[in-house]
Amino acid sequence: MLDRTICAIAAAITTCTAMGDLHHDQTDQTDWSYLTNVDLDRVGELIDEGNRLIDLEIEQAQPLRFNVVSVPNSGEYASGWWWYYGVTIPEIQDLLVANDARLIDVEVYQTKAGLRFAVIMKPADGSDAVGETDWEFGLSGSGVESWVDANPTRRIHDVVPYETIFGTRYAFTWINNTGDESSAWWYYLDRTLDNITKLLAKNNARLVDLERHADGRWSALMLPRGSDPWWWFFAVEPLDAVDYATSRGARIVDVERYSTAAGDRVALILRRNAADLTLKANAELRDGLSVASSTGIYCTESNGPFIAGTNTSRVFEPASLMKTFHHFAAMRFVAVGADALDADVTYLRPPSGDTSSRPCDADGTWTTTTETLQQVLIRMMANSDNHATEAIRARFGTTAIQNLASAVGASDTVLNHVIGCFCEFTRNQTTLRDLADVHAAVAGGILGSFEDEFHGFMSDGVFNSILQAELAVSGLNAEDVAEFNSLALEATKGGAYTCDSSDESHRSRGGYFRLPQRRSDCSIVDREYFIGAWVNDATSNEGTLASGNVIDAMEVLYRDRIRAAILSWRDTGCEPCLGDLNGDGIVNGADAGLLLAQWGSCPTECSGDLDEDGDVDGADLGLFLAAWGPCP
Repeated sequence: MLDRTICAIAAAITTCTAMGDLHHDQTDQTDWSYLTNVDLDRVGELIDEGNRLIDLEIEQAQPLRFNVVSVPNSGEYASGWWWYYGVTIPEIQDLLVANDARLIDVEVYQTKAGLRFAVIMKPADGSDAVGETDWEFGLSGSGVESWVDANPTRRIHDVVPYETIFGTRYAFTWINNTGDESSAWWYYLDRTLDNITKLLAKNNARLVDLERHADGRWSALMLPRGSDPWWWFFAVEPLDAVDYATSRGARIVDVERYSTAAGDRVALILRRNAADLTLKANAELRDGLSVASSTGIYCTESNGPFIAGTNTSRVFEPASLMKTFHHFAAMRFVAVGADALDADVTYLRPPSGDTSSRPCDADGTWTTTTETLQQVLIRMMANSDNHATEAIRARFGTTAIQNLASAVGASDTVLNHVIGCFCEFTRNQTTLRDLADVHAAVAGGILGSFEDEFHGFMSDGVFNSILQAELAVSGLNAEDVAEFNSLALEATKGGAYTCDSSDESHRSRGGYFRLPQRRSDCSIVDREYFIGAWVNDATSNEGTLASGNVIDAMEVLYRDRIRAAILSWRDTGCEPCLGDLNGDGIVNGADAGLLLAQWGSCPTECSGDLDEDGDVDGADLGLFLAAWGPCP
């Protein structure tokens, strides 16, 4: 193992060294990893991949297994660092001196040879060095209290309880708490989680360290809450921990795994890991939902930059939003001449009075219906008709639908059940990125002359109402508003499932929208976007809430893009030149002839009606003569 970053020092001491480490509480956006119940080799692989550890927990002493959180050792998070396990107190002291380092994380565990420590160190000097730092160990609860009283200019930075034959003892790192480094802070030892919850509210604080005692009680460190979002959870299943973070635009900075009667669980501290727009939209998406629900949101310019998002590549159950792929497959067959919109499609529908939306319930009472492919597609996309959807699936085949999606990059999309027949079957799956890939392919011309039909058969959401509200206060003139409206477009699809028997609700919406961007040369270019949001595993009575949240989250993103597009129209100085009726850049006799030809009442819009009072008269002539000459 000498060729790796894990290097043997002695039989019971191992060190890993790499470039990188900023304090785990930093909020710069970054990739991150969480591994639970892993061995030393897996931790070594993580480090070899260019990551550094920010949180370290001993899951099991013999043989050693770890819970670790890491971030890439690069960019804003780059710094020297070391980690050690199997070390004694004197060895730690020697390593701190040898490395000119300070401790940022300490863990204690029992071995056959006695107590041993696992630690993370970073350089004592550097961009985030502190004025004073050290660590203490072997203190009782009253000993910690006495130390705090005796050291009013210092604060505890990381604390860990451990059991000895003399009872519970504590080890902790501490840092300076004066001058620019000073902060209010709180520490609580040997408390219940309910008590910690109340203390957080009382202090308007956030957790920075949470440690579990052997008897199930907890110790905690707190700092003032601040303005940046943070979250904490307990009793989380270990494999759900990452989703708890990513569904909130966050990353794990502290984790504790522990045993319960129901199995292993983890407690988590999360910090923001997303830009303001993402957090704002995501707050709307998750507002009021059960803690364990999963969510995702995405807005990106087609074949362009990322705008906002969480869980963009996470597989989810899309409900009727999955019909986007059926629609794409059908229109692709039409585009290459393998089918036609006026071709007949024959399929089964429930008889009059039967409101079943489940194609899998078809029986001998159902009637045969024949419609054109176009009619069936409109039923499927605009009306979300599940029987029409099943007709499309049967016509083109599940394999073809999936393969055509995969061909444009949507490789995580799988049709596992007939749409409308979910609750007793395996979930369908897709990702927001897969949906975005399909819409980007359409925007890129894969459907040729049928792109307008692809969008036209889909439904409208809240886009238009938001657009009109923003244009009403935009300050653009009536001509620009009309042109802006004529160029803007939305084509989206929604989805919803609720299964009372399993107490679960799933909601989604996603699709395409287009906005006109005015360039500095006054030309106009389309900006095309994908937008989508979803909620999975809300409770069955949260279905209506989840539907509203999906729309509210998308509204935040729509409004951001609409305002940016309107701003481009306001800031380019492309207002029409008053009196330049023929658009040649000068107000002169040619324009005068056009104005005089319109003299009198204007039953419809007249370009010569400069004061917009419905008549071309002397008042307009006065404005015209005042503008005589080259346009500014």
